[in-house]
Amino acid sequence: MSAVGGSIQVAVAGHKVEDKSYLINHACPLFAEEFGVKIKIRYRPKENTMDIYTYSKGIVATLNSWGMLLGLKNEGNLQPDHELSEADFVKGLFDTDGSVYRKYGNYSQIQFKGSSKNLMIYTLDALKELVF
Repeated sequence: MSAVGGSIQVAVAGHKVEDKSYLINHACPLFAEEFGVKIKIRYRPKENTMDIYTYSKGIVATLNSWGMLLGLKNEGNLQPDHELSEADFVKGLFDTDGSVYRKYGNYSQIQFKGSSKNLMIYTLDALKELVF
């Protein structure tokens, strides 16, 4: 979520090939179901990135009430501030910031990437609660 000119934008970014199906077939319908809006799609020129986005102060207000901050997400107390199961939290975070890959032979690794140390500590605690 960010301020763009005099408007407030909600956007989800992903890889234009690897994430295209997920963003269009999963994330867009979720926004439509939850907020009753049609999400726009754009591809960033000269990048391997696509965005799904909309402009809505109402959606931003709702997401903000759920604990999501406006602007950069690498600072501040980034963790849910309302009741949420560890499993739902980890699933949602994995959808946006997680990956599975093979680095050594047949062994798979699960990885979360984020710029907020606070959020990564919260995630580690949630994974420990799930006995991961």
